[in-house]
Amino acid sequence: MPTKTSLRPPVSDIIEGVQIGIYVWLPPTDELHWSAELVGLYGVTEAPTTEQEFAKLLHPLDRTRVEGETSTFLGSDAQGYSHSFRILRPDGSERMILDRAVIQRDAAGKAQVV
Repeated sequence: MPTKTSLRPPVSDIIEGVQIGIYVWLPPTDELHWSAELVGLYGVTEAPTTEQEFAKLLHPLDRTRVEGETSTFLGSDAQGYSHSFRILRPDGSERMILDRAVIQRDAAGKAQVV
């Protein structure tokens, strides 16, 4: 499993003009790690360390939907997910994010999002 020090986008995934960031979220412990690129994408000085801190960065009109979708993804037997939402950057600007993840599950079926 990636660690916060190994969060680097593969060179083959970098497309001119597209910013890519990577995160690892461990739902059982609510441990969240962001790459430096993702911190820059969100325009924050420090990465959130929990899902609740991350939720504060979501556009208020998208927050409930994103939280519901995430809960549905994790509560199912899905092996991954993809959804989009808006964020509010500290300067007040909005940005659209496409969030794609692989869900790794432990032996008990608990989600380990990567």
